[in-house]
Amino acid sequence: MAGFDAHLVNLVDARIRENTASTTATGTVVSTSGAYVYVVLDGDSQPLPCKFVAGLTLHPDVRVVLHKYGDDWTVTGSFGKAYWPRYSYDQTVLANSTATPGLGSPEVGVTFLAPPSGKVLVSVGGYVAQSVNDNSAHLSFALRTGSDWSDGQQVIGFEYKRGIMAGQPVNVGAAPEDGSVNTSPVESLVPGGEYIVRAGFWSAPAGTCTVHARFVMVNQV
Repeated sequence: MAGFDAHLVNLVDARIRENTASTTATGTVVSTSGAYVYVVLDGDSQPLPCKFVAGLTLHPDVRVVLHKYGDDWTVTGSFGKAYWPRYSYDQTVLANSTATPGLGSPEVGVTFLAPPSGKVLVSVGGYVAQSVNDNSAHLSFALRTGSDWSDGQQVIGFEYKRGIMAGQPVNVGAAPEDGSVNTSPVESLVPGGEYIVRAGFWSAPAGTCTVHARFVMVNQV
């Protein structure tokens, strides 16, 4: 049997090693689109289109491990989290003289993609004051699907038990004020689903609710 040409053997071996060798990197997902996920590699600034292994739950902010085979990067695993918590704050003094929760201007809130666990902790806080005795002032949060508040489907409405309250049933010269924070667990979110949280404030049953230093924070569990 005729032997193989040594040059041909070396060439085939080089091609095999080139196509099987991989370079490992880490990065952060910035977006997904069909069969590709766009990742910014650590130390770089431009997102790259990457293939990914089936079964991974990938969405913006997820940290990933990638391998480069030939000219293609492939996401092979995920780990940890990036850019959490989500936080929004505004110190404007605002007032609401109705029992209907108002968002105020500027609005305080964040959008986020639910983590793989489908669980987050939502904190809302600030200072609230009530102008009328025997009434209460409330600051709380609500949660909807999507990134547009007006189009989102309500998941959690504004509830006093998830927020903070100020009120005083006695005659005093100054309006009662309270500064505190309330943190609520939220579960059963769709992993990778987009959600929006907004802070709202209202007075019940009458009087005027005054707020300032409002903030909302969302952290994954």
